[in-house]
Amino acid sequence: MRTALLLCLLLPAFAFAQVDSLKESLQYYPLQTGDYWQYLAVASNSEPPFEKDSSAYSIQIVGDILLPNGLRYQILKYVDTYPAHDSSYLYERIDSLSGSVFRYDTAWANDERRVDSLFAQPGDSFLATPNIPQSHSSVYYESGCLRTSLDTILDTPSQTKDFGIGSIEETSYTLAKGFGISSIFVTWDFGRTDIALMYARIDGKEYGTQIPDGVTTTPVNPTAFTLFQNYPNPFNPSTTIRFELQMRSMVMLKVYDILGRQIAILANRTESAGVHSVSFNAGNLPSGIYFYRLQAGTYHDTKKLLLLK
Repeated sequence: MRTALLLCLLLPAFAFAQVDSLKESLQYYPLQTGDYWQYLAVASNSEPPFEKDSSAYSIQIVGDILLPNGLRYQILKYVDTYPAHDSSYLYERIDSLSGSVFRYDTAWANDERRVDSLFAQPGDSFLATPNIPQSHSSVYYESGCLRTSLDTILDTPSQTKDFGIGSIEETSYTLAKGFGISSIFVTWDFGRTDIALMYARIDGKEYGTQIPDGVTTTPVNPTAFTLFQNYPNPFNPSTTIRFELQMRSMVMLKVYDILGRQIAILANRTESAGVHSVSFNAGNLPSGIYFYRLQAGTYHDTKKLLLLK
């Protein structure tokens, strides 16, 4: 009798503790209709001429939908606000029992993949696909919660969790309580990309400063021959490659696999001086590392791209 009475007293307290824990964890990943985020991505080349290239994108939750697997998801509209102004949609939901964030994409044959674990604490690891908004990867990697800390996000104190994705070279991201993804960091052989939250509208409240429409790239020397890092990177299935010519030149732009085999010729023509962009669609290629090489007169440069499906 005493044991039964003790259980009756403890079980409700345990249930309430679980509910409080879930509410606390959900604050790291807002998913309400109307929520809106703007991010600035800066790609930096680690080799001469050490240029930087900026781009911007936004994410807005525009509603919810019941998908063919019988589950309801929030609709995330992803807009590449600069340079392409392309838009696409992702679908995400949070499982209240496991604290997992799931993403659904038709590229995965009407299936969902886990992209995050909101219950994870420092030292915990879990299998997930990369939680990068422009990533459509269906491959699982070992992810882990690295640390928690108190930080300032858009001039607001916030508790943060840092996560690392171990199998994609050097990739990490931060979740901030009340904001969601606040930063992403990706490195590769020839440089790095830093993505930072610049503006957010969460539950009707605004934080930060909106990115001006038409934000421009900022190469170190805009009058030089320059091959910029592709964006987005990692990508699936298409990405944009931009280059700048100091003078009118014959241009050859090719893509190679990791074994040096030619995969595609993206440009083989004469171009005028100025900035040019070429789209590369890798829908028929497997995930992996590829290289693109620009030859313009006597100038040549090679950079790496990462395809994640």
